[in-house]
Amino acid sequence: MVADRVEANALARVVNAGEPIPANMMALDIGPQTIESFSEEVSRARTIVWNGPMGVFELPPFAKGTFKIAQAVAENAGATSIVGGGDSVAAVKAAGVADKITHISTGAEPRSNSWKARNYREWKRSATSSRALRWTLRGHNSWNPGIIRAQKKLIAANWKMYKTPDQAREFFRDFLPLVQGHDRDEIVVCPTFLAIDAGVKATSGTSIAVGAQDVHWEKEGAFTGESMPRCWWR
Repeated sequence: MVADRVEANALARVVNAGEPIPANMMALDIGPQTIESFSEEVSRARTIVWNGPMGVFELPPFAKGTFKIAQAVAENAGATSIVGGGDSVAAVKAAGVADKITHISTGAEPRSNSWKARNYREWKRSATSSRALRWTLRGHNSWNPGIIRAQKKLIAANWKMYKTPDQAREFFRDFLPLVQGHDRDEIVVCPTFLAIDAGVKATSGTSIAVGAQDVHWEKEGAFTGESMPRCWWR
């Protein structure tokens, strides 16, 4: 679906497969053939990770693709569906299917390294001391929704990179009183690498667990921007 401008009254039309997009137009949504193709793939999926709408869904002429895919995800009741990123979350809410999504990440976009189905990790708290919270990392060769569903509800959240260790300590001082009494749920906060130590110390003796953003499952390697568990384990 292309149009000459990003406006509700723009001149829009479908460009079929193999046709070039006119120089005076831009692609602002997926067309009927792509909707059908994507929906078919979604209907067969067992795990769905969605980040990013199909087009400029905020404007009615370009909303159909996003809403149709949102409906396809919602209709696949047998799949584990994960939607992340502000625009994607807004899209599934606008489509009226947010309550049919398994997990919605409202704080940030789910990173592919964190949610790759073939490398799903189960984080399980194994021991607590007054100074540290240790975790065991168990790897699974395939995504198994039953691992989550058989346990308590897991609430996990991260933040962007702007908090310093001092700001992290302030955050936890304000956050901990808000979640007191929620022992029926497992709550994990995943700060940036530099704030992990502050988080572990702030939550010592509580039921709140601390994880880490961008932790790679390999013990070592040239994975730029990632950290490995042994870097922060101690």
